[in-house]
Amino acid sequence: VYLGALAMGATPDTTIDDAPIEIDGWSPENFDGRTHGRVTLREAFAQSYNLATVRLAQEVGLDNIIGVARQFGVEAELSPTPSLALGTSEVTLLDLTEAYAAVAQG
Repeated sequence: VYLGALAMGATPDTTIDDAPIEIDGWSPENFDGRTHGRVTLREAFAQSYNLATVRLAQEVGLDNIIGVARQFGVEAELSPTPSLALGTSEVTLLDLTEAYAAVAQG
């Protein structure tokens, strides 16, 4: 999600709302049960704010997120549903390793 946003021109200092969101009857929550207002992408990523991540995924587009995953070697079936932003599609350890290695290599 975040790599897709960066590829589309966002920066770590770009801000997004970490506020309640509902998509087709689904309402994710943050782990701490709180909202955090307007936060930078850096903070949302570092603190793993689910609300901001799901909102960002809607802005980036699920097809774009899946496309970025494919560019980084993820071959697993990725379901284009809003919960994809929170990691609800299963991927193999090999897929994850390849993706992280690609990021580490720049």
